[in-house]
Amino acid sequence: MAKIDEQTLVEHLSEFRKRLIITIIFFIAAFLVSLIFCSDIYKLLTASFKQKLTVL
Repeated sequence: MAKIDEQTLVEHLSEFRKRLIITIIFFIAAFLVSLIFCSDIYKLLTASFKQKLTVL
């Protein structure tokens, strides 16, 4: 029979906190990168839309 690794509530909360902090750090990093390139991203997303509007 396989040994089941059981954790206490405090260990679960500690692991959850660590994963949550890492997730928040990555979200902040992605936000900063997108903030730096926001004009390029906007142009990329609206290029075909502007082309369609000029046809109308």
